[in-house]
Amino acid sequence: MLGCAQLALDRGQPSEAAELADRYLRRFPDPSRIERSAGLELTIRALARLGEHERATEALGQLREIAAQARTHPLLAAVSSSEGTLAAARGDHDAARRSFEDALDLLAASDARFEAARVRLDLAATLSALGRHDRARREIEAALACFQELGADGESARSEAMLGKLRRTRATLPAEAMDTPLGGLSNRELEVLSLVAEGLTNHDIAQRLVLSEHTVNRHVANILRKLGLPSRAAAASLAGRHGLA
Repeated sequence: MLGCAQLALDRGQPSEAAELADRYLRRFPDPSRIERSAGLELTIRALARLGEHERATEALGQLREIAAQARTHPLLAAVSSSEGTLAAARGDHDAARRSFEDALDLLAASDARFEAARVRLDLAATLSALGRHDRARREIEAALACFQELGADGESARSEAMLGKLRRTRATLPAEAMDTPLGGLSNRELEVLSLVAEGLTNHDIAQRLVLSEHTVNRHVANILRKLGLPSRAAAASLAGRHGLA
């Protein structure tokens, strides 16, 4: 059941993933059961994708209680990784970076190579959001090498797709536009704006940048506020005039 939930999440179906994870958790009503940890971790990821941060925070609290009792490196890593997932969904990418790094350190001590490689991909997405594209690329490449060695073809394909997206979505603001309102946008906002200017919907942008649609909605709203513009069409026009599109 958890495998089906993970597949649903990988297919971009967080609602189905959340339902399957909840169905699994109902098998273990005792909140202290360690078997709940994997279901809670998936629940947090699915709810974060859906923008249901309050419910995700509640699930994170339950996962923390289990980890505090067991005190194993993998469970503590699951907590750190889940904290990173929720922080990233809320737009606090620096906090997410620290949490994912902590999770990697804990997994290294457990020799959990597959799980560590998956966290590297989460860390890479966060680094990309912070504009640290070179390190993001290195993290993806390290994850890809691990997946290939383990024969994890599905995760290898996901890593290669992320590398491709990273190359395609790096937005560079022309020097002559630095003193325009566009110069006040973050690297991630420039990436989102460049895709808006290409005519992509928020759903399409979320898929391209490996973000939740809720996060993209917030980025677009922030872009319009910072630029003082009434619509995405006006923002796209401005981006085109300054060579961003």
